[in-house]
Amino acid sequence: MTTATFNNPDTVVGIRGLRKRRGTFTLHDLNLDIPRGYVLGLAGTNASGKTTIINSITGALIPDAGNIRAPTSERIGVVLDTPFYPQHWTAENIEHASAPFYPTWSPQRYRDLLHRLRVPLHTKIKNLSRGQSMKLQAAAALAHNPELLILDEPTAGLDPLTRDDLLDLVAEYMENPNHSTLYSSHITTDLERISDHLLLLHQGRAIYHGPTLDLLENYRLIRGNLHDLNHPNRRHLYGLRVHAAGFEAHAPTHVVNTWPRPSWSNAPPSTPSLSPSLKDTLPQLQETSHE
Repeated sequence: MTTATFNNPDTVVGIRGLRKRRGTFTLHDLNLDIPRGYVLGLAGTNASGKTTIINSITGALIPDAGNIRAPTSERIGVVLDTPFYPQHWTAENIEHASAPFYPTWSPQRYRDLLHRLRVPLHTKIKNLSRGQSMKLQAAAALAHNPELLILDEPTAGLDPLTRDDLLDLVAEYMENPNHSTLYSSHITTDLERISDHLLLLHQGRAIYHGPTLDLLENYRLIRGNLHDLNHPNRRHLYGLRVHAAGFEAHAPTHVVNTWPRPSWSNAPPSTPSLSPSLKDTLPQLQETSHE
């Protein structure tokens, strides 16, 4: 990786032409900006390139080509799916090891977070529950007030209350306009709740990069009568469900706008189109990326 020559004060991370091959997988020429003061959600199927991007930003992985501008490691807070600390360490061990490395480390902030999140100080990591270990990582990541917070599947396998605790921490962290977050998750409800922008990856390529709300507005859930399925734009429907009273499907907004309106008065229910969830939208983007 070479040192990037571009510099935009409105972005905390800038990536140009990032390429990395690992076995049969290749991340293809990625261009990406993470705006300062925003949460970028990172979504995609397994082996789509999410972890490769994270490891390239943190310096844990050396790309084959491309430029990356990112904060130095002491200005980044990281929460990973699997804790990277030795399993025999305790929260107290993490404090002793981290304080010399991070100039902005706050022992008081760390202890306050541990207390708030109900993480024991002297219990070994291997004896913590998954929820406790993720909260411990979050406390350590936030204790030095990082410029960039990176979270890789932080809420996977957690109960709803623990998920809410972690998402609340991210929301509080983002109250500072100089903070930015990269949030990678397969839990689309988390991404809808927390992300301002979204990068969707499929087989090592970016198939969407932009505001999360814009993506959701580009697709609609539609319902209609069975005879409407003869419409020429039927080929643009996906997730089609046919039942005795009609049909239900997802489609791009521009397709919905061309659908025959008179049928809606008899369609069950009467609402012609609804905004789908991110979970509904992602399969369509992945499908159309092959076209």
